[in-house]
Amino acid sequence: MLPRLVEAFSGLAPWRALRDVLPGRGDRIAVGGLPGSSPAVLVAALADAFPQRVVLIVTSAPPEAERWLSDLDVLLGGAVRMFPQREALGEEEPHFEIA
Repeated sequence: MLPRLVEAFSGLAPWRALRDVLPGRGDRIAVGGLPGSSPAVLVAALADAFPQRVVLIVTSAPPEAERWLSDLDVLLGGAVRMFPQREALGEEEPHFEIA
């Protein structure tokens, strides 16, 4: 876990401004323009500031999901999980238990 990195990020004025306007249930907010792995640091700071909330990250491809998993695993000390993509959709799924 990299608490000092998350703590330093949490000390930034833009982070505090975002934290203060986080939406409630059913609402959303878009954040962009963060380079490299800084989106993962933002998510780690959110998880640290709001432990009662669940953060879900949806990616377009497995390699991107694996990058998020790797970054967040280091930042959050293993408190992350990845749900693999489904091979088929809906009724096409051969195993009912998986669907």
